[in-house]
Amino acid sequence: MDNKLQELLEFLTLTQSSIVSHWQALEVDFPTVAMFLPLVILALTIVYTLINYSRNKTPSRRKSTAVEGGWLGDKISDSMLYSKRTTISNGGTKQLLEPMSKRELFPNGVHMKSSHWCDMGARQYQEDRYVMEKLGKDSDKNTVSYFGVFDGHGGFEASQYCADRLGLYLKNSPEFPNGNVEAAYTKAYLQIDEDFIDTGKSDGTTVCTCLVFGNERIVCANAGDSRAIVVKRDGTAHPMSFDHKPGDAAETKRITDLGGTVVYWGRWRVESVLAVSRAVGDAQLMPYITAEPDCTSKIIEEDDMFLVIATDGIWDVCDNDYVANFVMKESCYGFPEPVEPGVEPVADDLLLRWTGRKLVVEATRLGSGDNCSAVIVSLKDLK
Repeated sequence: MDNKLQELLEFLTLTQSSIVSHWQALEVDFPTVAMFLPLVILALTIVYTLINYSRNKTPSRRKSTAVEGGWLGDKISDSMLYSKRTTISNGGTKQLLEPMSKRELFPNGVHMKSSHWCDMGARQYQEDRYVMEKLGKDSDKNTVSYFGVFDGHGGFEASQYCADRLGLYLKNSPEFPNGNVEAAYTKAYLQIDEDFIDTGKSDGTTVCTCLVFGNERIVCANAGDSRAIVVKRDGTAHPMSFDHKPGDAAETKRITDLGGTVVYWGRWRVESVLAVSRAVGDAQLMPYITAEPDCTSKIIEEDDMFLVIATDGIWDVCDNDYVANFVMKESCYGFPEPVEPGVEPVADDLLLRWTGRKLVVEATRLGSGDNCSAVIVSLKDLK
């Protein structure tokens, strides 16, 4: 504190000397200087104090019950606040066009080979984010890997926030990984929604994430219109999520029962604004927008080849089966025509590395005007 006071006194002394010299150079009489100098010094003192306070003030942050000793436990340090990222990109920065043959197939310890790509598309800004990471093991010693995409709207703050933290919320939930995973998902989505809104930021994000337990099952949770599918060996799709659109009868009823409105403005929108009915954030549209996810679980079957999670920039121009067929053709030898009679399609490492990027390029070619992100997981290739 003494050092701060000393700095202030030195600052004011130099300021006073400078002002006096400038007034004298202008040949202004001393009574005029004497009248205005105290006011100038007072103003400069106030400005200096405010600047110094803002520089040294500890940023205020609501202590989330999820992160600071609530249902996530009380042993979470600041260093654990952020989730791991892919070592290549998470969508927030432009990806380098490095040789695709060098792409890491198991980023952040995930136990299944993965392909991923994110691009701004026709937009002038990037609001998509994605994440891939290992969250631990269940009681059967199965590795649990976590994959997700986050499609921001009105900014990137919400999508970044969720990509940073949602994996941590899940990992430390009492229900994860051996209890009611759907309950853990719901609690995590609602908690992160509350915590983000408490930051005071007004944007929002859709959230679609999948937990893969060994080679046994997939549990998906979705809020919004990002989407996940499982690709079957014959090139068809099994849906793992369902879009939340304001025009859907159930969503329209939920919103209107709460006193909100759904208006057609180019597409159906909540309060004439938002074209999705569930998301994290969007504080100005509460309670009509909810972060409560729909959860779907699936046992991994013998003919399940890939898991695809993507933002709506892809689904706006491609239906589920188109994406499934595209992923099979781009990732496997022997599809649609087998290399030899009776030989099943086989995923190839080099082809798989390219598939996420090719899917994004295909969506852009088909006319997508949005950010596009895709995460593709090979369900046959364990680490």
